Amino acid sequence: MPTATVRDLLSASYTELGVLASGETMTADQGSKGLAALNRWIDSLAADRLQIYELTRTTWTIVSGTSTYTVGTGGNVN
Repeated sequence: MPTATVRDLLSASYTELGVLASGETMTADQGSKGLAALNRWIDSLAADRLQIYELTRTTWTIVSGTSTYTVGTGGNVN
């Protein structure tokens, strides 16, 4: 699969939307606004947890009488 740049993605999107004619080059302002819109869309995916590639579930035994646990390297939960 060929690698596409953000510029390629924005240009193809503008062409499909009819903002640019086929072969026409987008302006710096169009590129800037398109990048801002793309970043907003990616942020909205993250807010809906649609951008998470992997969730790791870690379980451990809760010990009676222990009120706090530490998480991380060297903690109760590594």
